[in-house]
Amino acid sequence: MSLSDGDGAWALAEEMVHEGSSLISLDMRGNVLGDDGASAIADIIAEVPTLEFIDLSNNDIEDEGGIAFAESLEEGRVAGLTIIMESNRGIIGSVRSRLEAAVASCATVHVKLSPLRVLETGFGR
Repeated sequence: MSLSDGDGAWALAEEMVHEGSSLISLDMRGNVLGDDGASAIADIIAEVPTLEFIDLSNNDIEDEGGIAFAESLEEGRVAGLTIIMESNRGIIGSVRSRLEAAVASCATVHVKLSPLRVLETGFGR
């Protein structure tokens, strides 16, 4: 199953929400997961109340995927969840700020992003 185009991630997301799912942890590190895949996961995390931890580190998530997670958090659909999103392609600028603000408004949600560093060409990870 390929996660890079989003189809595989949507299939995975559908499996996660089967009735009676008791998924607690989802480790998706280094799976070439892109924005479509991240959006699929962000859309269903509220439907898996047992989910406590997601690791999306070392993927290809950029602004669109960051926005999807910010929207899920802003809608108040998620609680008691830790999301690791370090070393992705680039959740920067206003999207990063929006995601950080959404996390701050959810006392029981924690998101870990890579620290930004200034490069000659601009911001990077």
